Amino acid sequence: GTTITGSASSGLFHGLVSFIGLLDVSNAAKMTLTEMIIYDKPRFDYRGHQVDVARNFRSKEAIKKTIDAMALWKLNVLHLALTNDEGWRLEIPGLEELTSVGSKRCFDPSEETCLLTQLG
Repeated sequence: GTTITGSASSGLFHGLVSFIGLLDVSNAAKMTLTEMIIYDKPRFDYRGHQVDVARNFRSKEAIKKTIDAMALWKLNVLHLALTNDEGWRLEIPGLEELTSVGSKRCFDPSEETCLLTQLG
């Protein structure tokens, strides 16, 4: 049998991911493992990945795939860069000008359709 223990539910999940990583999926008919004891503990508390959605928009599905990949690599922090300087991308009801104007750069001295390029 197999026993996977962890001090928290995240530890159990990461233990299961480690166990699955040991399986030889090329021979699904005969998956066996040598008896072993593994002590798996993260070296760093912060194991993160940054997604810069302020400069490079990502769909909801792409972010979900990123989170799934992070789980396989046992990363525990997703840093979403939502703003870079004045380049706002997060829509907030009541402050529509943040995305309708603040997310665009062009030459418009009145700044009614975009922000000037030198502002960020």
